[in-house]
Amino acid sequence: MRYAIVSDIHSNRPAWAAVLDDIAREGVDAICCLGDIVGYGPRPGAVLASVRNHCENVVLGNHDAAVTGKLQPQAFNRVAREAIEWTRERLDDEARRYFESVPLSLRGDGMLLVHGEAAQPAKFRYVTKPEQARASFRASKRDVLFFGHTHEPGVFAAGGSRGTINKLPPHDMALKPGGRYMINPGSVGDPRCARDLRASYCLFDSRSLQLRFRRVEFDADEYRRDFEASGLRHKPFFLRVLDAESVREEERAGVVSDHREGVDAGIEDDGSGRLHIGGAPVFAGWDRSQALSVAESARRHRRRSRAGVLWLLLILAAGVIAATNWTADRATARSTSAEGSAGDAERIQHTGARRVTPASASPSAMRLGSDLEKIMADEGWEDPSDPGDSH
Repeated sequence: MRYAIVSDIHSNRPAWAAVLDDIAREGVDAICCLGDIVGYGPRPGAVLASVRNHCENVVLGNHDAAVTGKLQPQAFNRVAREAIEWTRERLDDEARRYFESVPLSLRGDGMLLVHGEAAQPAKFRYVTKPEQARASFRASKRDVLFFGHTHEPGVFAAGGSRGTINKLPPHDMALKPGGRYMINPGSVGDPRCARDLRASYCLFDSRSLQLRFRRVEFDADEYRRDFEASGLRHKPFFLRVLDAESVREEERAGVVSDHREGVDAGIEDDGSGRLHIGGAPVFAGWDRSQALSVAESARRHRRRSRAGVLWLLLILAAGVIAATNWTADRATARSTSAEGSAGDAERIQHTGARRVTPASASPSAMRLGSDLEKIMADEGWEDPSDPGDSH
């Protein structure tokens, strides 16, 4: 299975649309979302609706938990808290019920998906250093663990007899079979690296273990128009950099926590969430009903193709049987004809009677003789042994 792993879309509609287009060009079997669909950005309703149409595998992010009341806004810093309260007012009850149904983790196909740390997903701890990754490696027996939350793409690789954990920059790589990895795809909608403000996600093939990081340009001007029309007050990091506004040094240096340490969504993660495998292929701009329709058409085509092959095999088998019977009939006919010719010659010599067909001739041989006689009659050939002939 080929997966697109996305995270931290944060209500950024143009970035999400650009990533969807890129995913469609790459071609994947499913999209997995690591949470924080909403928060900070100006288009929560549109982005949530699109994610629900395109992603069957979603885990809960801390901002998603906050808009449902599972995390209190007071646990967040001022900028995040204002964005959460603004977002709450623009999502309906159905959207909140959806978030209430989203699990903290998903497992399947050799992968574990969480938003933050895997040891206690409901606490949404940040993992930015090797020592912070150790608890997640201990908590999971899965070979490949995908997480988000930090907006920082990269890989933690555990290995060696001493249990060392190395932090690697994002790069395309083939994972070692049996190796232990934690992979962060970065952020789709709120990139926080001043050197590269493009949307970030990754592609993973669970069979070949190939990992690829993707960076995608998106329309920042469209985001700016959405933001200005929304009434939100605090621009995201990437927009402030693009607008040449002041950015705090700690923001440029790395991850800035948007909530205090030790928050807890109060949800028990029983590990029962299972990855949905075998969904419809992903095409940009299509809603789920269209994707499912295409998948069903493909299944019907495969069924028709299998039926056609079966009929061809049956026809070939019938042909082989018919050819075998025809060959056997011809051999019998030759044998019978030879015996009959010898008997006729003997009888003609002694009695002068007409040639007769032996009583032991097979039905196939008799049919063959009849056919020959018909051909002779049609062609106007005469039987010289017929006493009625006159010359």
